[in-house]
Amino acid sequence: MKLLLVIASAVAALPAAAPAEANPVNSPGIGMTLMCEVCSVIFHACKNTPICQSALTTPSPIPAPTLVDARLEGTRIKGDQAPEIYLILERKARHIANPDVYDAMFGDPPWYYNTAAQAYVDSLPKGRELDSTTPLVKGVGDPVYLIDGGKKRWIVNPDVFNRYGFDWGKIVEIGKKVDEIPTGKDIR
Repeated sequence: MKLLLVIASAVAALPAAAPAEANPVNSPGIGMTLMCEVCSVIFHACKNTPICQSALTTPSPIPAPTLVDARLEGTRIKGDQAPEIYLILERKARHIANPDVYDAMFGDPPWYYNTAAQAYVDSLPKGRELDSTTPLVKGVGDPVYLIDGGKKRWIVNPDVFNRYGFDWGKIVEIGKKVDEIPTGKDIR
């Protein structure tokens, strides 16, 4: 929801009287298939604007990014032509392995994610798949961890937990077993 508000604010900030040829987004040679200069991504929510709608039909030689835009951190994203859902974690698209993993992190359906042009999603740099069916754990009174690649990664505070959209009701208390899991990098 926050991302859609940012997009709406950016679109609202555009000058209303600017002719199309004066707007660099609509200029020939500036490709738009993969991303829009107004919202950085072609989300279906913004396809209704003339700028983003024109982006869908204009070919683009935009190179694949090496990191996902930091503003998308914590976002769940899916291409408009494939079933895979990704979580943007540490500026990489991390494939959520299956519905059980998704449910264990984000709760039961209905599932919430942003849909983007498939070419854009395909171009995102990918990280290791998220595949733990018990991804959110804690010891007795301990902080909450995301199990990622066999390591526990401390989710440093409730704001970070909420930014990623994790479900508080899905945390599994594992007691002292948490101490047996190797420690990975904190999630900030």
